[in-house]
Formats: sequence, structure tokens, C-alpha cells
Amino acid sequence: IIIANVGYQWAKSFTMTLLPQYMEFLGLSMQDNGIVSALPPLGCVLLGLVASRLFTLVIKADFSLVFARKLATTISLIGFGGLMALVPSLGKQTLTVTIITTLGYSLTGFNLVGAWNTPVDISPNYAGSIIGISSLFMYLTGSFVPHALAIASNYLQTEQVWPCLFYGTAIILLVSNAVFLLFGSSTLQDWNSPTASTEKIAANSGSSLAGEDQPDDATENLINPSGKLITSSGNLLP
Repeated sequence: IIIANVGYQWAKSFTMTLLPQYMEFLGLSMQDNGIVSALPPLGCVLLGLVASRLFTLVIKADFSLVFARKLATTISLIGFGGLMALVPSLGKQTLTVTIITTLGYSLTGFNLVGAWNTPVDISPNYAGSIIGISSLFMYLTGSFVPHALAIASNYLQTEQVWPCLFYGTAIILLVSNAVFLLFGSSTLQDWNSPTASTEKIAANSGSSLAGEDQPDDATENLINPSGKLITSSGNLLP
């Protein structure tokens, strides 16, 4: 879950911070760049609404929940990564690049019904905690991505910088999706209900100790004033 959401965050930060710089590199004016930069988030919102409806239809078609989650995540991560891998080959075709990048980020709207919501499946009681931990790594990723351009510029030739960033992004999202496909689950986890587990342990302990609660005749024997032992059945022992 964390790795898949980190991949999504990389796509988001790449689109919000590096893509406008790439459009400027292609020669797009600042005014046009502002308009173009607003298109991917708008497409993500709209396609996210469509994704929720399609997700419901998949579930109603008797597909498993984990299949639906993995399908949505794959559309999100592989869709974005695959389209970003095409951008370097487009040259300075600004319109085509705008369409490809907008469509790519729009597909990330499927992540809202994919890996992002999977914590609710595996542990409704601790979904907030899981999402919080996931968000920590997402924000760390988001803080690194804007520096990727400077790092690549220091080690690569100018004409290699942007292709490296686009291909690198595609690889990161491919790996993130592969990990989620291999290890992702929507099965409710046992640790989701610790109270029930505690009660079960207590019940088992109580049944095993039931014999110890039975009164022992020897413990109920009494000493009468004459000094003779009286058993719990009332018999007077010499």
C-alpha cells in the first residue's frame, strides 16, 4: 500500500513541479503554461468521479474486491508511467505533449479507488493510522521530486536530463505497481479487532482454569472446638 501510494505521489509531484518546467523548456509562454498546468488536476478530478462509478460496476459484476483495487491501481500507475515514457519521443510538439500529460495524470484518479482506499479493506479500525504512515512517505517523496531536476542536471548532459526524468518516472511507477500486484491484499486482517482477540484469549484461559475454581474438600475441612477435624460433608474425623 505504501509503495503504491509513493508511486502515485511521485506522479503527482512530477506533474505539479517538473512538468511546468518542461513545458517552459519546450518554449511555452508563462501565460499558456499556467493554463496547461491546470488541465491535469482537472482531468484527475473528473476521471476520479468516473473511476468510482466504474469500480462499483466491477464489484457488482462479481469480481473480487482485491481484483478491483489492483485493476484501478494498475490503470493509475501504469497508465501514467506508460504515457510519460512516450513524451521524450514527441520532441517539441507542445499540443501533443499537453494532451499526453493531461491524459496521463487524469488516469491517476483511479488510485482513489485503488491503493489509496485499500487500508479501509484490511483494517477499518486502523485505516487512519495506515493512511497516516503512508502519507508520511508520500510527503517525503514529494519533497524530493522537485530536486530531481537539479540532481539530473549535475550528472547528465543537457539533452539527456528530461528523457532520463520521464523514463525514470515510468520505471518508478512500474515497480510500484508490480509490488502492489504481488503483495497487495483486501482481506480483513486479524489485528483489526484486538478486543475480540483479547476476549478469545480470556475465554480460552477461563476454560483451562475452570478446574482450579472447583472447591477442594481438603480446603473446606474445619477444625471444631474439640480439636477434631470436620470434613465438608459433616463427618467428624478422629
